[in-house]
Order: sequence, then structure tokens, then C-alpha cells
Amino acid sequence: MGFLERLADASKHAGEFPLDQILRRLRNHDNLCDVAKDFGLLPDAEEEQHLRRDWYGGPHSWWPNYPVEGRVREGYIELLGIVREKRLPVQALWIEGSLDFVVRTSVSDIQITFLIFTPPRRGRPDPLKIEDEPWLRIRRPRQRPTPTQPIRGPGGPG
Repeated sequence: MGFLERLADASKHAGEFPLDQILRRLRNHDNLCDVAKDFGLLPDAEEEQHLRRDWYGGPHSWWPNYPVEGRVREGYIELLGIVREKRLPVQALWIEGSLDFVVRTSVSDIQITFLIFTPPRRGRPDPLKIEDEPWLRIRRPRQRPTPTQPIRGPGGPG
């Protein structure tokens, strides 16, 4: 289970986590991996090294031209503030293939959705170009269906 999954799982037990302490450390600009490690949100040393190297590794990261740590930090601050207030579970998703590095949070009556949109990783093929068939299509609604004749009485029209 990776970091985003651990974060989502932890949100189901938000009352057991010191959210105020985590938020304070995030607002103080403590290292994101240190905060996650200190509060048990990193499953193992391998995940920690992956995040330090690939996500927050500055010029050596997957996205060296984006302020990844700052954007993710602001997203986490917003997310944890909502978790503290709403006490809803989190569904966290990473969507690769965006034109920019964007972090968004959406709230419904049943969950908080945390989205990280990223450009393709450096050194990897563009995920939007490697599929022969797209897995998501956006279609415009069709015109209204042709009205049908109402059925009258127990045996049908008439």
C-alpha cells in the first residue's frame, strides 16, 4: 500500500490522528516525507525513498520544472482541514497526463476526493499516447429521444 492509499485509509480514522500537529508541521514547511514518516503514513523505507527521489527530488525528480512539493503541501493543508471539519473518508487519486502539475480537492456528502494531476513522468512515455484506444471518452449528450406513444389501459394502446 503506497502513500496515497495510506492517507485514504488514515482518513477513515481521522479522530485518531493528531491533525492539528500534522497541519502545523505542514504550515511550518517541514519536509513532506518527514511529516508522513513521523505520523505513520509511509508504509516502508522503499516508499519513502521513492517519494524523496521521484516526487520531491528537485532537479532529479520526475517533474523538475514544477514546484511539486509546494503544490502538494498546499493540497494536503486544504485536504486535512476539510478532513478535520467534515470527518469524511478520502479517496486519493493520481492522474498522469495533464499539461500542468495541479492538486485539487472535491467534497461530496459521502467522501472527499483528493486529485493530483501531473504531466507525464520524465523518462516515461506519455500515458495518453501509449494506448491504442482511450479508456475514457467524453461524449456530448445526444438530442432528446423521440417521444413514444403512451400506453393506455391494461392491454396497451387504444
